[in-house]
Amino acid sequence: MEVLERWAQPARAAEPERAQPSSDPVLTGDVDPELLARLQSIREDAGQELAANLLASFVQHTGEKIASLRLAVTSQDLARVKFLTHDLRGGCATFGAMSIARVCAELEARVGANSLAEAALLVEHLERLFLRLEGALAKSRVAPLSP
Repeated sequence: MEVLERWAQPARAAEPERAQPSSDPVLTGDVDPELLARLQSIREDAGQELAANLLASFVQHTGEKIASLRLAVTSQDLARVKFLTHDLRGGCATFGAMSIARVCAELEARVGANSLAEAALLVEHLERLFLRLEGALAKSRVAPLSP
Protein backbone atom coordinates (compact mmCIF):
# COMPACT_ATOMS: atom_id res chain seq x y z
CA MET A 1 0.00 0.00 0.00
CA GLU A 2 2.87 2.38 0.76
CA VAL A 3 4.23 2.00 -2.78
CA LEU A 4 0.79 2.57 -4.32
CA GLU A 5 0.15 5.64 -2.16
CA ARG A 6 3.57 7.04 -2.96
CA TRP A 7 3.11 6.56 -6.71
CA ALA A 8 -0.50 7.68 -6.76
CA GLN A 9 0.69 11.25 -6.32
CA PRO A 10 0.67 13.42 -9.48
CA ALA A 11 3.81 13.12 -11.58
CA ARG A 12 6.51 15.55 -10.59
CA ALA A 13 9.53 16.56 -12.57
CA ALA A 14 11.59 13.43 -12.83
CA GLU A 15 15.16 13.31 -11.67
CA PRO A 16 17.45 13.95 -14.64
CA GLU A 17 18.93 10.47 -14.73
CA ARG A 18 15.48 8.89 -14.76
CA ALA A 19 14.06 11.27 -17.34
CA GLN A 20 16.46 10.18 -20.06
CA PRO A 21 14.77 8.39 -22.95
CA SER A 22 15.16 4.65 -23.05
CA SER A 23 17.82 3.19 -25.28
CA ASP A 24 15.07 0.95 -26.68
CA PRO A 25 14.47 2.44 -30.17
CA VAL A 26 10.81 1.37 -30.11
CA LEU A 27 10.15 3.87 -27.32
CA THR A 28 11.80 6.91 -28.84
CA GLY A 29 9.17 9.61 -29.17
CA ASP A 30 6.25 7.37 -28.23
CA VAL A 31 6.57 7.21 -24.45
CA ASP A 32 6.89 10.21 -22.16
CA PRO A 33 10.13 10.32 -20.16
CA GLU A 34 7.97 10.86 -17.05
CA LEU A 35 6.19 7.57 -17.68
CA LEU A 36 9.48 5.72 -18.13
CA ALA A 37 10.81 7.25 -14.92
CA ARG A 38 7.63 6.31 -13.05
CA LEU A 39 7.78 2.70 -14.28
CA GLN A 40 11.46 2.40 -13.42
CA SER A 41 10.87 3.74 -9.91
CA ILE A 42 7.94 1.40 -9.32
CA ARG A 43 9.97 -1.52 -10.64
CA GLU A 44 12.87 -0.63 -8.30
CA ASP A 45 10.61 -0.12 -5.28
CA ALA A 46 8.03 -2.87 -5.74
CA GLY A 47 9.33 -5.22 -8.39
CA GLN A 48 8.62 -6.06 -12.00
CA GLU A 49 5.35 -7.86 -11.32
CA LEU A 50 3.65 -4.89 -9.66
CA ALA A 51 5.00 -2.51 -12.32
CA ALA A 52 3.62 -4.78 -15.06
CA ASN A 53 0.24 -5.06 -13.31
CA LEU A 54 -0.03 -1.29 -12.84
CA LEU A 55 0.96 -0.67 -16.44
CA ALA A 56 -1.56 -3.21 -17.75
CA SER A 57 -4.30 -1.63 -15.62
CA PHE A 58 -3.35 1.87 -16.79
CA VAL A 59 -3.40 0.84 -20.46
CA GLN A 60 -6.73 -0.98 -20.13
CA HIS A 61 -8.50 1.79 -18.23
CA THR A 62 -7.07 4.56 -20.41
CA GLY A 63 -8.25 2.79 -23.56
CA GLU A 64 -11.71 2.31 -22.08
CA LYS A 65 -11.94 5.96 -21.02
CA ILE A 66 -10.88 7.20 -24.46
CA ALA A 67 -13.50 4.95 -26.10
CA SER A 68 -16.15 6.28 -23.68
CA LEU A 69 -15.01 9.82 -24.42
CA ARG A 70 -15.42 9.18 -28.16
CA LEU A 71 -19.02 8.00 -27.55
CA ALA A 72 -19.79 10.99 -25.33
CA VAL A 73 -18.53 13.41 -27.99
CA THR A 74 -20.48 11.61 -30.71
CA SER A 75 -23.68 11.78 -28.65
CA GLN A 76 -23.00 15.44 -27.74
CA ASP A 77 -23.12 14.61 -24.00
CA LEU A 78 -21.26 17.68 -22.73
CA ALA A 79 -21.44 16.75 -19.05
CA ARG A 80 -20.03 13.28 -19.72
CA VAL A 81 -17.28 14.71 -21.95
CA LYS A 82 -16.27 17.10 -19.16
CA PHE A 83 -16.23 14.31 -16.56
CA LEU A 84 -14.31 11.82 -18.72
CA THR A 85 -11.79 14.40 -19.89
CA HIS A 86 -11.03 15.49 -16.35
CA ASP A 87 -10.77 11.89 -15.15
CA LEU A 88 -8.54 10.87 -18.05
CA ARG A 89 -6.26 13.89 -17.61
CA GLY A 90 -5.77 13.14 -13.92
CA GLY A 91 -5.04 9.46 -14.45
CA CYS A 92 -2.57 10.10 -17.24
CA ALA A 93 -0.79 12.86 -15.32
CA THR A 94 -0.53 10.64 -12.25
CA PHE A 95 0.99 7.81 -14.26
CA GLY A 96 3.32 10.11 -16.19
CA ALA A 97 1.65 9.98 -19.63
CA MET A 98 2.03 13.72 -19.95
CA SER A 99 1.49 14.04 -23.71
CA ILE A 100 -1.99 12.53 -23.32
CA ALA A 101 -2.63 14.61 -20.18
CA ARG A 102 -1.76 17.82 -22.06
CA VAL A 103 -4.24 17.05 -24.86
CA CYS A 104 -6.86 16.25 -22.21
CA ALA A 105 -6.17 19.61 -20.56
CA GLU A 106 -6.69 21.34 -23.90
CA LEU A 107 -9.93 19.44 -24.47
CA GLU A 108 -11.04 20.19 -20.92
CA ALA A 109 -10.45 23.92 -21.46
CA ARG A 110 -12.42 23.91 -24.69
CA VAL A 111 -15.41 22.02 -23.33
CA GLY A 112 -15.28 24.20 -20.23
CA ALA A 113 -16.74 26.90 -22.46
CA ASN A 114 -19.67 24.53 -23.10
CA SER A 115 -18.62 23.84 -26.65
CA LEU A 116 -17.87 20.56 -28.39
CA ALA A 117 -16.81 22.30 -31.61
CA GLU A 118 -13.29 20.85 -31.78
CA ALA A 119 -13.78 17.95 -29.39
CA ALA A 120 -13.87 15.25 -32.06
CA LEU A 121 -10.50 16.36 -33.47
CA LEU A 122 -8.92 16.39 -30.03
CA VAL A 123 -10.32 12.93 -29.24
CA GLU A 124 -8.81 11.65 -32.49
CA HIS A 125 -5.49 13.10 -31.39
CA LEU A 126 -5.86 11.37 -28.01
CA GLU A 127 -6.60 8.08 -29.75
CA ARG A 128 -3.49 8.38 -31.93
CA LEU A 129 -1.28 9.23 -28.95
CA PHE A 130 -2.68 6.33 -26.96
CA LEU A 131 -2.26 3.84 -29.79
CA ARG A 132 1.36 4.91 -30.27
CA LEU A 133 2.00 4.61 -26.54
CA GLU A 134 0.28 1.23 -26.31
CA GLY A 135 2.17 -0.10 -29.33
CA ALA A 136 5.52 1.12 -28.09
CA LEU A 137 4.97 -0.40 -24.66
CA ALA A 138 3.81 -3.70 -26.14
CA LYS A 139 6.95 -3.95 -28.30
CA SER A 140 9.40 -2.78 -25.66
CA ARG A 141 11.24 -4.32 -22.79
CA VAL A 142 10.14 -1.53 -20.38
CA ALA A 143 7.35 -3.56 -18.79
CA PRO A 144 5.20 -6.29 -20.24
CA LEU A 145 1.53 -5.44 -20.68
CA SER A 146 0.38 -8.73 -19.23
CA PRO A 147 1.17 -9.70 -15.65
